Amino acid sequence: MPALANLGDVSARFNSPRPLLALFCLLWLAGPGGARDRPTSDEVEARLEAIRGRINEVQGQIEALNVERDDVSGRLEVAETQIGRTVAQIQGLNEGINRQRSALVSLRDERQVTEEGLATERQALASQVRAAYRAGRQDYLRLLLSQNDPATLVRLFGYYRYFSQARVRQIELVSSHIARLTRLEDEVQRETGVLEDLREQHQIEREQLETGRALRALVLDDLEAQLADETGQLARLEQDRSQLEQLLEALRQVLTEAEGRAQLPDFGSLAGKLDAPAVGAVLAGFGAAGRGWLIGADLGVPIQAVAAGQVVFADWLRGFGLILILDHGGGWLTLYAHADSLFVELGDWVSSGAVVGGVGASGGRAEPALYFEIRQDGKPVDPARFLRR
Repeated sequence: MPALANLGDVSARFNSPRPLLALFCLLWLAGPGGARDRPTSDEVEARLEAIRGRINEVQGQIEALNVERDDVSGRLEVAETQIGRTVAQIQGLNEGINRQRSALVSLRDERQVTEEGLATERQALASQVRAAYRAGRQDYLRLLLSQNDPATLVRLFGYYRYFSQARVRQIELVSSHIARLTRLEDEVQRETGVLEDLREQHQIEREQLETGRALRALVLDDLEAQLADETGQLARLEQDRSQLEQLLEALRQVLTEAEGRAQLPDFGSLAGKLDAPAVGAVLAGFGAAGRGWLIGADLGVPIQAVAAGQVVFADWLRGFGLILILDHGGGWLTLYAHADSLFVELGDWVSSGAVVGGVGASGGRAEPALYFEIRQDGKPVDPARFLRR
């Protein structure tokens, strides 16, 4: 049977409350005020309620910020969509202006060519007029005297009139074409001016939209920052609430344990009055089995708590298998090892005679048995002093 030389360390280690409970106990008992300075459950509950109220307030602020952020995001989307449409309109106007300017250049080129043709026609007509003037009426008289055939004479006079009239009509046509080109140029220039005015208006609109978009982006960034701050604050408040709830639960546990321990009988007064923890023969007594008794029993025989107490350890331990330690107050502990199963957990309160597990062979034993110890302030005590014979 392995010795239990380190059982005092094990029991001391697992007899301590959980970290939060231990922290609360230190806060409760430390300081010159002692018990007078410890927080009451009402004080903790009031603080918890205040934090819950603050959490609700922050959650409301977060919801309002989310609504405002969604509104600003929607406005930003509309602004960016309008900017996109305006840019497309400006692009279309630029293309229209370019087409108008190209048409204007073509019209001016055509007018220039036409004006050059008109100048040529006018020069020809002027030459013709000057030649006729120089010739005077002598040419007509010579023509009249040189022609014996009256029909030929009439035909020649007709040719003179035809060529003169044809040249005049050509000059009139060219002049009309130039006038039409001038009107087209004026119209194209007016349309180009309208397009340029529209483009300028769209440019102004785009600049205004860009300014609005930039402002909304800044507002959105500010809202996102506020949301992050409020969310962080909410997380901290949630953490505070969780810690206070744990502290309140720890306080309740301390009060419950204090009440439970106050009701425990003095274990020392139970000497010679306790029933054996399991039905079976004592295979090894105090000293021979180590620092307790080794009781032989069939597999699964109930293990009973010899007195009321609280479970301070319930787990597997090398050399002892499944082991249970009960705290009976006043520094008294009982230990139950090599169990096949345990029916209680850490922190549970058990009454005297309660079944806490079943006999087994855990921890490397060849045969089922229960190892049982009693300790006072970490020192082993012979179970024979407490168990009925």
